[in-house]
Amino acid sequence: MFIIPVIDLFAGNVVHARRGHRESYKKIQTPLCHGSSPLAVIKGFLSLYPFTNIYIADLNAIKDDGNNDKIISELLHHHPDVCFWLDAGKHTYPTTIP
Repeated sequence: MFIIPVIDLFAGNVVHARRGHRESYKKIQTPLCHGSSPLAVIKGFLSLYPFTNIYIADLNAIKDDGNNDKIISELLHHHPDVCFWLDAGKHTYPTTIP
């Protein structure tokens, strides 16, 4: 079995997305970590298992309301062994780490 963790990014935080009601998304609360920072949540995932793929939905980019480029670049830098699958709607990301 191949399990791919998912994080939904909105305004720089991992949120609990529900049924497309973006105006009501709240920062995630999880026993995996303190807070809702993407770095902390991914660290929590990786403490459970050495996942090689993680799916990220950039909800700001999908909504065409900004993006989370800086945070995604940080994730690429801090976790070079993880393949991030990015859903950013029409927005495209650089393919290399700055």
